[in-house]
Amino acid sequence: MKEIEEMEKKIENLRVRMYQVFQFNPDSPEILKLSQRLDDALNQFDLLKKGQNGNSAKY
Repeated sequence: MKEIEEMEKKIENLRVRMYQVFQFNPDSPEILKLSQRLDDALNQFDLLKKGQNGNSAKY
């Protein structure tokens, strides 16, 4: 359970950071990098949730 909570915090931090960068400079290349990191974190979170429910990941 702790791993899921940590992943939720990581996702929220990435989301907030991406929004902050966008507010400062909507054309910043850092937005793409943060978006990719956020996508990866969301995919990891999905796998964690599926694993917690006893489902096997098929990725």
